[in-house]
Parts: sequence; C-alpha cells; structure tokens
Amino acid sequence: MTTTHLPLLQPLQSVRAEVVEVAYDEAGPADGDPVLLLHGFPCDIHSYVDVVPLLADAGLRVIVPYLRGHGPTWFLDPSSPRSGQQAALRADVIEFMDALGLPKTVLAGYDSGGRAACVAAALWPQRTAAITFPRKPPNGFASAILELTDLRSSSGRA
Repeated sequence: MTTTHLPLLQPLQSVRAEVVEVAYDEAGPADGDPVLLLHGFPCDIHSYVDVVPLLADAGLRVIVPYLRGHGPTWFLDPSSPRSGQQAALRADVIEFMDALGLPKTVLAGYDSGGRAACVAAALWPQRTAAITFPRKPPNGFASAILELTDLRSSSGRA
C-alpha cells in the first residue's frame, strides 16, 4: 500500500497577540504587500495550500494564521473565555497585525474567517488595503487577490 502525503504549510512561526499565541505560516518576500488568509470553520490553514505559492510567486507576503480554537494557536491565560464570536476573532486579527507590525494588509477569508475579515475592515478601514471573501473555500482566491493588488497598484493607492 502506498501512502500519499498531503502538502503542508510549514514551518510554522508564532507571535504573541493580546489574548492568544498565534501560529502561522508565512511565504513570499518580507517586503511584499501583506495578505492575510483567514480560514473558516472547521478547516485550518491548509485550505490555502494551493493558494499560498501562487500569491507568494506573485511577490506578495502571504500570512496564514490559525484562528483561535484551531491548531497550535492557544490562549495565553488558561482562564480566558473561549469565544468564537466575531468580535473576538476580529480583535485577534487586528492584534495579530499589530504583533507583526503590519499597519495595513489585504484581508481574505471564507466562512468565519471571512466574517472576521469583514468586521475588522468595517471597524478599522485604515488597516485594510483590500478585502475579498468568496463564499467557498479558496477556489478563486488567488485570482481575486491578484486582481485587487493589481487594481491598487494601477490606481496609485498603497
């Protein structure tokens, strides 16, 4: 019997945000325009395994965090309430951006990750370069993000 190994996003890095230690994958040039890819429930960062290389090859800095309650992202304080509410996920997104020193980024997500991106963009529009949230997991993500970043470049917006 042959064992087939699925591609993985690794090695993982981690950074401390205010409430959680966020594990994430990063690809592409460090000076590329940052793009956060936010997964939905019950999936994880590997729903973007085919998208990350396309965006990184296009010169984007692609960052894919495990959202709270998923994978190796964990709560710093064991007594912290375990909430998956959009307000909590939105706070995690902004605090994660702060921890990485990202003043502005493209936000992309689906399902709960898409809702977190929308709430973060609505409350902090100055932190959002662009946003996309297709209904289905990553099909079409790469082309939508590349189109958004091309539009930003051609309009002179940064």
